[in-house]
Amino acid sequence: MKLSDRPILKKFVSDFSFSLLLKIISMGAGLLVTRMLARRLGVDGYGTYSIACALIMLLQVFVQFNVRGIVVREVQTGRLPIQKAAETLLYLICFTAPLAYLALLGAGYLFQPGLVGLLAVGGLSYFLHGQRSLNAILHARGRIKTESFVNCLVVIFNCVLLFFFLRRGGNISTVFICGLAAVGLALIYQNYAVSREVTIRVGNHPRPALNLIGQSWPLVFSALVQLIHSRADLFMLEKFPLIVELARHLPFFPANGAVTVIDPAHQVGIYAGAYRFFEMPIFIPTYILATGYPILAGLTVRREFTDFGKKLLLLLAGRRRW
Repeated sequence: MKLSDRPILKKFVSDFSFSLLLKIISMGAGLLVTRMLARRLGVDGYGTYSIACALIMLLQVFVQFNVRGIVVREVQTGRLPIQKAAETLLYLICFTAPLAYLALLGAGYLFQPGLVGLLAVGGLSYFLHGQRSLNAILHARGRIKTESFVNCLVVIFNCVLLFFFLRRGGNISTVFICGLAAVGLALIYQNYAVSREVTIRVGNHPRPALNLIGQSWPLVFSALVQLIHSRADLFMLEKFPLIVELARHLPFFPANGAVTVIDPAHQVGIYAGAYRFFEMPIFIPTYILATGYPILAGLTVRREFTDFGKKLLLLLAGRRRW
């Protein structure tokens, strides 16, 4: 596979354009969902929902281990057969999902015991989102359009289910259940797409699984740092009264100028709703890199790899056109 081959460039542009279109549709549906939730749950309820989601996201990286990029590289270079890669991913899910679920409940109990019920429902997504790591198989095969379509289906199904159930009443648990159902429906199509590439079965592959875990730790660490960085403000707002109370014991703390009355759930709800708009701009460079990664992984000639990588970098910087 060489960079000079026109089919590669054509596929890159086609995959990126299709993925970008689906992402725009998903973002529009996502904003509609945000509006629906805020109106139905209220600002305080949306704040509680956002805190629960943030806790679930923090431990979700231990279910998927961010192994998609590693699987793509291993498959493209021929070091890991595609069938064994699928069985290894399923093997990982069977062990990591239950452990992460228990850790989530423990973390929720320590942070805020009242959230444990919501986390018990929402945390069930670990078992479904773990299976969504099979998207790595689609990515390794270069099925970027199929992978993007599966991700878009989750958002669309979730939007439809929420519109149907929230109009007839419902609470935060209803929202989580709709999310579980949406992922489950999308998994039906994903499993069909993956089954056309490999036979879906759980194999006993502890050694490849340990190898993937060993290679993925830097990715897991970076994902955790990024999530904590982007979600720490939610937890700080939620625990603001406690922070103020602790700060009062510090020397020279300006007690008279401190904010003494604050509704944490209300503030978190407003902040979390506004934050959805600030997350949007990052998807364009992310999709460019995701589309080009299978090509990069398959370029075994160093000169071709370097050339393609430089062009991607210049494209992201806005200094070059294809």
